[in-house]
Amino acid sequence: MTVVRRTVITSTAQAREWLAPVTKASLDTETTSLNYYDLQCLGISLCDGQRSCYINLEAHDIGVDLSDVETLIFHNAPFDMKVLHKLGIEHTEHIFDTQVAAHLLDEGGPTGLDDVGWRYLKEGKLTKFKTAQAHGTQSQTFFDYACIDAELTYRLMDVLWPLLQSEGLDRLFKEIEMPFQFVLRDMAINGLYVDQVRMMELTEELTEKIRQLYIETLEAGGVKYHLQYNMFGRPEVCSSLNLNSSQQLGRLLKRLGVKLSVNDNGHPVVDKHVLKGIKHPFTEALLKYKAANKLLTSYLSKWPQMIDGDGRLRPWFNGCGTVTGRLSSNMQQLPKDQGIVDLRSLFAAPPGRAIVAADYKGQELRVLAHESNDPTMMEAFFADKDLHLAIANQAFKLGIEDHQLFESSPEYPTIRSRYESERSKAKTVSFGLSYGKTAHGFAKDWGCSEEKAQKFIDEFFREFPRMEEAIQQTQQEIQHLGFVRTIFGRKRRLQPSKRAFRQGFNHKIQSASADMIRVAANKIRTNLKPEWKAEFILQVHDELVLECQRDYAEEVTKTVKQCMCTAVELCVPLRADVKWALNYGEAK
Repeated sequence: MTVVRRTVITSTAQAREWLAPVTKASLDTETTSLNYYDLQCLGISLCDGQRSCYINLEAHDIGVDLSDVETLIFHNAPFDMKVLHKLGIEHTEHIFDTQVAAHLLDEGGPTGLDDVGWRYLKEGKLTKFKTAQAHGTQSQTFFDYACIDAELTYRLMDVLWPLLQSEGLDRLFKEIEMPFQFVLRDMAINGLYVDQVRMMELTEELTEKIRQLYIETLEAGGVKYHLQYNMFGRPEVCSSLNLNSSQQLGRLLKRLGVKLSVNDNGHPVVDKHVLKGIKHPFTEALLKYKAANKLLTSYLSKWPQMIDGDGRLRPWFNGCGTVTGRLSSNMQQLPKDQGIVDLRSLFAAPPGRAIVAADYKGQELRVLAHESNDPTMMEAFFADKDLHLAIANQAFKLGIEDHQLFESSPEYPTIRSRYESERSKAKTVSFGLSYGKTAHGFAKDWGCSEEKAQKFIDEFFREFPRMEEAIQQTQQEIQHLGFVRTIFGRKRRLQPSKRAFRQGFNHKIQSASADMIRVAANKIRTNLKPEWKAEFILQVHDELVLECQRDYAEEVTKTVKQCMCTAVELCVPLRADVKWALNYGEAK
């Protein structure tokens, strides 16, 4: 471990004196909680490369001024920046996040400070947080622990920045990732306001709906049941059939005349894909029951415990994201309205405020068109056609006239309704192929033979040969380079294999789409006017959600749309749906 001079600061004067010569420093905070609403800051550690200090805020009232520090270095910047925000400490937007840098250099590796420190510096934290805490937060052991965090972070920047430059990742890091850390900070601070009265009502409604769907499922399967009343006088359905038991479901489906395949253990396969492919009243009712039950158990029953004292639910975000760079959070799987209950409607705008929701139209397919340079796809986007229907028309030889493919055409709604099945398959294929899906996967989805699915894929590639060429080009890159790179420069390192070939092309589409959202969010953030009081509150895949003053909702909507449509330049135009309403559900 490199030795630096450490100081424990106990007064504003000491803090001012220590910071006076500093223009670049690493910073880490010690807090009582990870949640913005609950946390209290115990102290701040800083390192300028030669010295480190621990500003002891728990025991002393100390003013901290970072306004003259030109560059701040963090490991997990959104967290430490939200702590500084809660303390009312303003700071530079010229930041360096060593956690993000480590992720860009090794997208599949661990990004914890200790892991990254050992990998690149052969140094780490010799004391764990719980051990330091056990000595007391006013102990020298705790102060040293905090200082080491800042010292490691500073030294990591010196090592990681040249590596980012040598791998051509410096522009992605500086121009996209670092500004986006402020968007992540803002979402962690703001959260979503929850209509808790409506939440209670919706929970009651959904509970009753689940009970009715349970009965419908049992009746459709010819299964006996009876009702009994609990201590609150509410009816409960009792049956010997366990709808979560694959073996019991297998036996029932066999009795209903449904043929099922078996796994290596000889048990029937009744997963979601199989059930979707079975046309029977029982399976249709079962899928509805399972979907409704998941909404209750995975969301409505858990959210009340997540709501802070100010009525807001603050999601957590993994700023580094997945191996493709796609952002991950505990709200990423937030389901869309399935005709059961609309959970998004629970996230409301407080009085005088509005919700603005924005997402790209056909984002990943536009990236696919750019990557493949396919003329048919490009023509559809430039003409504002329904691309999925245009693809279906080509692949299935539907004979739809060109003018009927335009969404503005009076005949379009009728044509779309008539060919909805073919359009759905075309959509599945165009998305699936970009994610490396094979005939086997499509056959499971459609309940058909692999031969039939492969025939459709072959027909698809005959109509869109440039897409197949782009996939083959990606395979060659993996074979010769050992990695693929997106239009934004993000890398995915892969060893040649069938799976890697699928993942490589998927990376080019999904990762570029993820970075496009980052670019759009960064541009929106810099174009929001202070009087609008507009704030980011959520990102879900290709969707951005803001909250703003209601009087300025129209202006915010126009600005967000303009920023999204001009975020990046592709070979096809970008389109975005942007709406405002009084709750998230209505804005969608």
